[in-house]
Order: sequence, then structure tokens, then C-alpha cells
Amino acid sequence: MSSDNEIVGLINASTKLADVLRQGADGLSALKGGDLIRFMAFLDLLFISYQSFHLQWKRGTLDDALWGTYKQAILDLLQQKGQQEWWSERRHWFNSEFQDYVEQAVAKGIAKPMHPGAVEV
Repeated sequence: MSSDNEIVGLINASTKLADVLRQGADGLSALKGGDLIRFMAFLDLLFISYQSFHLQWKRGTLDDALWGTYKQAILDLLQQKGQQEWWSERRHWFNSEFQDYVEQAVAKGIAKPMHPGAVEV
């Protein structure tokens, strides 16, 4: 999916964004000012894309295997403190079906560190 590639491209193109995402994983209090806004906005964009992919998967227009990759990324991301805090602040932006799906998946899913060794949570 091109939007997913664009999101990853943002991280690869910006050392600053990569550092903000690493710091933000420790919790929202680890960020101040523009860095907090950057972290929140990145996750906003990412999860809006994930919700879109979820809707496509539910409609049968996104392959199960590909959705499985996105689902695992969601699980891995939401095991980090900063992303959990972001979800708590932003979950109301998403439709209730996606909210329920994410929270049920997190509750029963198996997650691994998003970037092993890069973030200590």
C-alpha cells in the first residue's frame, strides 16, 4: 500500500522524526513542545491508515495475510508506553468497530518490541 510506504519513508527521511518516535515510546512526558506534536501527529496519520486498512479488510478488498501484518504492527506499537498513552488520548477519533478490534487484539495478541534494543520500555 502506497500510504504505508509513505509513512515509513517519513521516518527514513528524518532523523529528527526517528528520534522523536524513539523518545515518545518511553511516554508522552518524555516529549515537549513540537516534539510532542510531531509524535502525536505521526501516530494520528499511522492509525488513520490502519483504520482504513481495517475497513478494506472487513470489506474483503484487503488480503488476510496483508492485514495480518498491519494487525501485528498495531499490537507491537501499542505495547509501548507512549503509544498506549497516545491511544488513550486519541481512540475517540476512530470508529467504534476499529476501537473494539484494536483493544481486543491487544488484549489477546502476542506482541514483540517494535524496535528491539532501540527502546527500553
